[in-house]
Amino acid sequence: MTDNVATRVLGGSPLAVLLRLVAVSLLVGALMSWLGLDALDIVNDLGRAFTQLYGTGFAALHDIGRTLVAGAAVVVPVWLVLRLLSYRGPRRGPVAGPGVAPASRWGQAERVGDDRRP
Repeated sequence: MTDNVATRVLGGSPLAVLLRLVAVSLLVGALMSWLGLDALDIVNDLGRAFTQLYGTGFAALHDIGRTLVAGAAVVVPVWLVLRLLSYRGPRRGPVAGPGVAPASRWGQAERVGDDRRP
């Protein structure tokens, strides 16, 4: 049963897979040696690339955060002032009757079905 699981996971018998991996590794190693490439140089280059990408990514997040805070420093106070200026307080006057929607806190009562503005 162990051989069946190993065969399914590895894609063949473990010994055959090991022999194929050794053969392909020798061929790739010979090609890299012929091209003057070293495996440790490739690993080091990948490590430096990830480190640089990591640093650049956080620098980009820092820049986005600064842009967000700068925009919010202008937008939030303007929004707050406009919101306070549009506040009309609770409506005083007659109680809403039939055909009149109740007054909202931020606006005037409107006639139901009446599209005209006063």
